[in-house]
Amino acid sequence: MNGRAEAETPRFTAEVRQDAYLPEGGGDVHAVVTVSSRDEGGDGPGLGGLALRLWTPRGARVRWLRQVAPVPDDLTGRREETGPRTGDYPLGRWDSGARAYDLQVRVPPAGAGQEMLAARLSLLAPSPDPDGTPHVLCQALVRAVWAGARPDAERTAKPPATVDGGGDEGRAADGTVRLRREVADTGGPGAPTRSVVTVRVRK
Repeated sequence: MNGRAEAETPRFTAEVRQDAYLPEGGGDVHAVVTVSSRDEGGDGPGLGGLALRLWTPRGARVRWLRQVAPVPDDLTGRREETGPRTGDYPLGRWDSGARAYDLQVRVPPAGAGQEMLAARLSLLAPSPDPDGTPHVLCQALVRAVWAGARPDAERTAKPPATVDGGGDEGRAADGTVRLRREVADTGGPGAPTRSVVTVRVRK
């Protein structure tokens, strides 16, 4: 019985595609985040009441958050403030498949050699308890790296940053944190940075 319930629970992954490098003094960070439901059976129960939660560091400004696939949908104006530098974007029900989101954030410019966490995008499911904390289904980290002139050795995409939801990587107010790198570098020249985090939903 428990095994059946676990098998029918949707799983989600979040993948970031971006060129994290900015020119010295630049501040526009752009990324495409693809969130996928990994429902192995393809006909699972789905989940309702989902939302995207976007955190940005102090001094940053969200220019837009748009769904670009499978159906274009501008979420920017639907933001509901939920805390310091944090806002939710209601999504409704998610049965299966993948959705891609185009995110642009303007962060305070920095000098060459600086790196920061520019945004953290989380997919949330409501808690069964009305006063409970929402469940984090998956997270995507978007980073910014300033480089005056990108060295040839740095043209290959760096390993992505990952977060487990319990460390300090995503909590610094200004975003200037050291990101853990845990995935081998397999990109070629100009390859995008990719971050994949999977969390199983627990009923």
